[in-house]
Amino acid sequence: MLPIDFPETNIVLGKPSDMTDEQCMPLNAYKGQDNDGFQFFLTAWVPNKEDLEALNAGRPLYLKVVGNGFPPLAMYTMDNNDNCNSPR
Repeated sequence: MLPIDFPETNIVLGKPSDMTDEQCMPLNAYKGQDNDGFQFFLTAWVPNKEDLEALNAGRPLYLKVVGNGFPPLAMYTMDNNDNCNSPR
């Protein structure tokens, strides 16, 4: 998966100071507040050819969080009308 810039981007998240440029790159994001009042960061990713093959074969999409905590997370796609394909 490759992170991409998207129209709603309003912040660039930098790498942690203890990581090198080879270990981590800046990440374009949208920082906002949801309808329940929770602050969040939204990033956009595009699957490469190998990712699409794996997903189409029914293999899972993995999410790795680096650090000691595990914040609430959501992963979803958007439909043709820019509506969230999420059960919530």
